[in-house]
Amino acid sequence: MSFLDRFKPKKAQFQNKPVEDQIRGNDWHWSHSLMLIGLFGGGFSIAYVSKYTLIELHLMWRLIIFFSVILLVLPYSWYRDTLKMERLEVVLANVLGLGPLTVGLLFWLNFLIVDNRRIEVYEIVDVDHIGTGFSPHDVKIHFADSALAKEEGLRIIDSAEQPEIWDADYIMYDVARGLFGFTVIREIKYLSREEYQSGDYE
Repeated sequence: MSFLDRFKPKKAQFQNKPVEDQIRGNDWHWSHSLMLIGLFGGGFSIAYVSKYTLIELHLMWRLIIFFSVILLVLPYSWYRDTLKMERLEVVLANVLGLGPLTVGLLFWLNFLIVDNRRIEVYEIVDVDHIGTGFSPHDVKIHFADSALAKEEGLRIIDSAEQPEIWDADYIMYDVARGLFGFTVIREIKYLSREEYQSGDYE
């Protein structure tokens, strides 16, 4: 080797060293199933039961976020050594899986286990067609004495699915207190003035 050969740049050599997080191959892991179940099962449960649960939107999102990140405080080494999970799987399993599943389960328990059931009837004074992006048939109900003014989600319905709203003079809500204290609507019935005056609707 000549003196000048010592200063020639050497060809870069790359080695496929295993990355710390890549503790398995590309095989299916149980956490992947958890993500799918949480995303679809938990997401559907939240979307469905929340329609009949009187809970503020910001509080619902706080619950989802809380249960999505609470287990991320555990050290990654525990997930890796005990559950054989890679770093990305840990994050997605919590955010897409455990978070929605836990909140969905809590919503179902709150909806199914109730006490203090009561009947509330409100007089309809106006029905506005608002047509949201979710449904062009959405309408907003206005009650006498501005009843349920803060519960806007409860007063917006799809008139295509519930066309009886157009002929109703009153709405009856079967209301109860859920297991975790959130009020739930167990049944909704549309009443004519004659049905309301007869009192035969419970």
